[in-house]
Amino acid sequence: MILVLLLHWIGVDRFPNISSDEGGWPLAVRQWLNGGGASRDFVMAPGYHWLLGGPMWLFGPYHWVTRPVSIVVALIGLVLFYRLSRRLAEANVAFWATLLLGTSYSAVMVDRRAYIEPFQITLMFALCLCALNALNSHRRLAWEVAVTMVTALLMLTKASAVFLLPAVALAGLWSPPASRWRPTARLSAALAIGSSIAALVFWQLQRRYPAAFATGWGTDMRISELKDASPWFGIGRFGLDPRAIEATLAWFGLQEPLMLGLAFAALCMALVKREQLLMTLWLVFGAVFQSIQFYVQDNHRVVIIAPICFLTAWLLCDVERRSERPLHTRGSLRWTSLLLTVIVAFGSTRVLLAMVSVRNTEKPAVAWLSAHTDARDTVVAAAYVLMQIKAHPVPYVTSFPPPFHIPTIDRLADIGANWIVVDEREWKRKTLESLAARHQFDEALMACCDLTWSSPQSPLEVYHVRPRR
Repeated sequence: MILVLLLHWIGVDRFPNISSDEGGWPLAVRQWLNGGGASRDFVMAPGYHWLLGGPMWLFGPYHWVTRPVSIVVALIGLVLFYRLSRRLAEANVAFWATLLLGTSYSAVMVDRRAYIEPFQITLMFALCLCALNALNSHRRLAWEVAVTMVTALLMLTKASAVFLLPAVALAGLWSPPASRWRPTARLSAALAIGSSIAALVFWQLQRRYPAAFATGWGTDMRISELKDASPWFGIGRFGLDPRAIEATLAWFGLQEPLMLGLAFAALCMALVKREQLLMTLWLVFGAVFQSIQFYVQDNHRVVIIAPICFLTAWLLCDVERRSERPLHTRGSLRWTSLLLTVIVAFGSTRVLLAMVSVRNTEKPAVAWLSAHTDARDTVVAAAYVLMQIKAHPVPYVTSFPPPFHIPTIDRLADIGANWIVVDEREWKRKTLESLAARHQFDEALMACCDLTWSSPQSPLEVYHVRPRR
């Protein structure tokens, strides 16, 4: 497992450029800790704020803290995944499944970022473990209470994990023996109670912060990623469009080309034999849930990598077992173990090559800002920039109203801003997408600010705000 630790920790301070999601969500936690009240992000994911808020309060509300926290949470998740796999199958399956997940390029890239998903996936592993114990342990009541609490925290951390709940309940009901229906009914009740607790918390947040709740959930339910989409039917961000299904299959084919076919074969075998139904239904329900959405990002898809890794390991180890030759036989290397090794090497190599080839284009601007600003300054920028500096952060999306997000002298004076950081990747792109002309943005900047720092190699420009006369 040294390889897994190496892939997660090496170069964490330089790879890769921070993304929009790992800027916006942690920045909301930072503002919440600083007494900024309930933002739209808080009312959508209060559990994430509670979980990340502690480490940020202890070590600092900055990007160089959130990424290591994410890695630690992901590694805890890998330990839970090993224990879960060990409960479902023999030791060699658990070993290879954990190694596959710990070296998967797409999974490691999410683990190394300050996303919600490492928290979400770790809680999903914890829920499955608690559910198995609730079904099989003599201390069922204690484990059912644990299922309730973990379910509530999972839904409050990221509600998109809702597809796992029916998968857990059906896996217990469908698996033999038939006498499991009674503990499965109790497990289902625990899941329902946990979901109800989460719903009650969201209801209270809606009553207390109606504007933030309407903005957050309303925008999230309407958002669409597919351009010029023509779905067969759709409600908000959900519907059925062949291109959404194609996008899901294409992404997994690109990210996990060696495991995708093996996992599909394992899925078919599991359904026929009625074995490993928990992981099978996790994969099926998760894939369907993602395919009926018009807005799915790469980090969203990673939540179904774990069952792909498990089913791949289970299939190949089952083939090895049926060949009447142990997977770890000394002096011989079966094709199944060779294939598993190739998959691990493929994922590990992709991660290492990404680390070697990366160029952090944001670093010079961030270093200049860190040297020329302090906590008394107010900086307006994209969230992913603000999470890397110690000055008072003000996101541009809340500073300047849509549709164009163009800075104005009066608004800058109202928020007390003395620095602006403009980036091509987010601020200017969104402004241009809203049909504002580039010259309008540039003219507004020239009317209120002076260009202080720029570089041909950097996508960021730093402007100093002129005092209003």
